[in-house]
Amino acid sequence: MYVDNDPMVLAHAETYLDDNENTMVVNLDMRRTQEIRKATSDFLNWDEPIAALFVSVLHCIPDTEDENDPAAVIRAVAEQLPAGSYMVICQLVSDDEKVRDGVTQLMRDATEGRWAAYANPTR
Repeated sequence: MYVDNDPMVLAHAETYLDDNENTMVVNLDMRRTQEIRKATSDFLNWDEPIAALFVSVLHCIPDTEDENDPAAVIRAVAEQLPAGSYMVICQLVSDDEKVRDGVTQLMRDATEGRWAAYANPTR
């Protein structure tokens, strides 16, 4: 199951994954964990272990002090996963503020300001 709400990414995913009965593409914001669970209830067996992979996506969620914060999203997913499940979190990180700011600016420039589109959950 693949979750995204970026129109270009979804178009690509649907092109390559839509005809495979073992895959599902879900057009939702990854922070909407309850909606994702409901949308996938006929596809995933939520009584059996599931693997949740957050691979180079958490940078798309701005740091906040509420339930939309990246750490809060991870906690919400972890709480919903059945016993025996796995979670993979893979992110590029740097202790160097200049490097972090440079990568952020590069991504903003490359996406014409649409990077971190997940900041708008209604999109």
